[in-house]
Amino acid sequence: MALALLLSACAYEVPTDPDAPDVLNVLSGTVVVSGPADVADTILVLYDANNPPPPAGTGRPVSFATVPASAYTDPEAGGVRSAPWALTEVPDGEWLVSGLMDVDANFNPITTSNSGSTCGDWSGAYYTSLTSGTPAAISVEGGELLDGLTVSIGREVLTQRPAFVIAVSDTTDATITTTFGEAFQLATVGVHSEVYELAGPYDGTDTCDTAFWSYSTDADGDGVSDAHPNANLAASGAKDLWPRVYLRYNGETPEGEFYGSEAVASSALFGFGLPPVNTPTPITTYDVLFPGAALHYFADGTSEAVAPADIPRGEWSVTVVQFTGQTWTLPNTLAAYPASDPSFDPAAQGTMLTIE
Repeated sequence: MALALLLSACAYEVPTDPDAPDVLNVLSGTVVVSGPADVADTILVLYDANNPPPPAGTGRPVSFATVPASAYTDPEAGGVRSAPWALTEVPDGEWLVSGLMDVDANFNPITTSNSGSTCGDWSGAYYTSLTSGTPAAISVEGGELLDGLTVSIGREVLTQRPAFVIAVSDTTDATITTTFGEAFQLATVGVHSEVYELAGPYDGTDTCDTAFWSYSTDADGDGVSDAHPNANLAASGAKDLWPRVYLRYNGETPEGEFYGSEAVASSALFGFGLPPVNTPTPITTYDVLFPGAALHYFADGTSEAVAPADIPRGEWSVTVVQFTGQTWTLPNTLAAYPASDPSFDPAAQGTMLTIE
């Protein structure tokens, strides 16, 4: 009888609740800062490794945590400081962690206007190695606590975000058709809002003014701009030129789905006006062409090409991505706040590109 009870006890299973939420993971470690004379609040941002942030992709933050300036140790040899960090409630999967020391205290990862690094900030990430500069993917599952991750911050941001408006003139406005080669122009602006300030546009004197940093990539070192990484655009002769310009349909779509397209700079397509390879060159206007094509992205991450006749008509957001990873999107939240200077029109920050 005693043996039977013992065997029964060994077979006992704790009851589980099938409706209980998944046990989430925790990432933690140390953020190490070298370079800035003084530390500031630092934001650790979590991205899906399969949907990385600019410039590698167009991923958006999944979660973030703040490390206050007061958490850093006193400077060590070489001015290095460190502080603990943690990201909780991380779902199963593969993730990237980036870091931004917000020197001017104007970063907000959940707003479309303030969610980027500005000139004078310091950036970094959890890297595969300090020499590679390549962000490393972190894999977790099943309620794992993964500690000992070092986020290194040591790169000063030397350019400004590409704040812009859609320019309107006799030949281009904020409305285009789905025809290949339909043109529109973007122009950089200074931002003077009660919630955000960016000097500009660039006048040739200060790289911390707003500008489009034109950059023609020559990764193989042959002295000639590489082909555009988008195979369809490359087949049309487009070169690998920054900034990139991404369009996203702003109308209703099923949850998790969206329509997207990449506009191409006229200089990248026709080859005139390209800057010297691997040499950042500031410009204040950017002429781009609609490719007459779009992709329909599904919730599972797959996509399919959309025929021109089926491209959704209506309003599309416009996002500019610099080679530095700095971005600007129209529309953004600045449209809801008053200007701090008459030279700035908040309403222009609510503009979208209309495709008809």
